[in-house]
Amino acid sequence: MLLKHPARSDPWSRRRLLGAALGLSTGVLAGSMLRPELALAAQCLRTPAQGEGPYYPPAFGMPGADLRVAGADGTAPQGEPIVLLGRVSDAQCRPITGAVVEIWQADANGRYAHPNDSRPGQRDPLFRYWGRAVTDAQGSYRFRTIRPAPYKTGWSWRAPHVHFKVRPPGAGVLTTQMYFAGHELNEKDYLVRSVPEQQRAALIIAPQAPESAADGRAAFRFDIALA
Repeated sequence: MLLKHPARSDPWSRRRLLGAALGLSTGVLAGSMLRPELALAAQCLRTPAQGEGPYYPPAFGMPGADLRVAGADGTAPQGEPIVLLGRVSDAQCRPITGAVVEIWQADANGRYAHPNDSRPGQRDPLFRYWGRAVTDAQGSYRFRTIRPAPYKTGWSWRAPHVHFKVRPPGAGVLTTQMYFAGHELNEKDYLVRSVPEQQRAALIIAPQAPESAADGRAAFRFDIALA
């Protein structure tokens, strides 16, 4: 007498289902591995642009990346010394080598070194007010400067900020401004408020740990993504 095996589900059906699920997951994974921009593009949204303002240096020259000048007697510029650093990338998060990064800013008294700035207050002779760096093979730049002071312009106050102009090799220029997280004027500054709320976090930067225990300078990492 032949015994009949109990009815079983078709193993090929299970395999097809498993294979389809596996194929779907590995297909997404493989797509991300083959096209990393799919996985990274969301991390490199274009940095919001902002206006140049009235105080772009009239004669930029070749100032270098250190805005702090030591006096002959060892005195330093007024204000808290900080480091600004970051990475310039394209929309696919690929580093941009050889991009020229320019910065300009107010000093610890809220003054610019510009003929258009006729507001009262002494300028700091030990501060350079602007600098220039070129990104390396990793798209990185670095400046030594001070934390700028807020200042009043017309009827309103400007939160402390640093102006950036990025010139990648070839065509295209991005002009923007970086702000310091936690400052009370960020909520009142009309140029901060002009940026859509969901994009403001890209411009308002919190400090990292001091760059070294020796000097204690706070480092602010401002990564810049170009279209």
